[in-house]
Amino acid sequence: MREVSVRILHFTLDLARVAGVDERALVAGLPSVAADGEEQADWFDWDDLVAIIERLERMGGGAEGVRRAMREALPTAYPEFRAFAAVFVRPIPFFTFVMTRLMWTMYRHIGIETIDHLEDDRIHWIQTIPEPYRACEAFHRGTMATVELFPLHLDLPEARVEQATITPRRAEFTVQFPPGGSFAARGTRAVSSAASVLAVQLDEAFANIAQTLRMRPGAESAATSSNGLHTPGPPIETRAWADRLALSPRQRDVFALLVEGRANKDIAAALRCSERNVEFHVGRILRAARVSSRAELLVKVLGARA
Repeated sequence: MREVSVRILHFTLDLARVAGVDERALVAGLPSVAADGEEQADWFDWDDLVAIIERLERMGGGAEGVRRAMREALPTAYPEFRAFAAVFVRPIPFFTFVMTRLMWTMYRHIGIETIDHLEDDRIHWIQTIPEPYRACEAFHRGTMATVELFPLHLDLPEARVEQATITPRRAEFTVQFPPGGSFAARGTRAVSSAASVLAVQLDEAFANIAQTLRMRPGAESAATSSNGLHTPGPPIETRAWADRLALSPRQRDVFALLVEGRANKDIAAALRCSERNVEFHVGRILRAARVSSRAELLVKVLGARA
């Protein structure tokens, strides 16, 4: 049975990129993880995630190297966390909500035995990996790093782990969270979330701009994508961008259609894959280009071509 959401796979691959780890080596030989260019299922095997986590820690500079990568990737990791953060002022209620609600949308089997609220913004909890699932100390160490960085979602200082007892199957933590932010800060985050929604609408507008720029004289008319489908081909400058961003063959296919102003559903139809996979590849492309939206990407790439 597949127990882990593909969102976790996306995040670990992002960490690999930040940590300078070869993503292909990270997932090599894992049966439930699709090879590059293939469509990934919505869920994959826990055993394969354990292999990825242990490889990432070994190849990425140990637990501290993974923590550094997490901190750098945090602004673009789990955007749904940032959306929910808009309605929270204090980190402990937000953390409890994530652990008791959102956790189950990402893992089907991780056990949260208890979450106790202590005095002075402290919290104590125990998490377990039940039998017969493979035990993994590196998973618990990753959880500890995630919790230390968790308040950054609320624009607060990092948390401090007071006590951590980690075994392969069980981890117990006591963490001191920073005091909550002001209601004014919550209002700022709410505006930020609204801006994210507006950005999606702006992306649609920029798609029209992209379509106009694509029709200028001199653009190549067509090409064959790496999966054999006949799709509009990118101009030479766009190929240069794909080289500069070190995109995989599948990401190049998505990139070529993305800069034409295609919507995700249209890209999915053209490449015969799911919209979820297109969203994954678009996210990877945006992070490689160091932009936060499709609109920024189109301005950056198409502006250079004009």
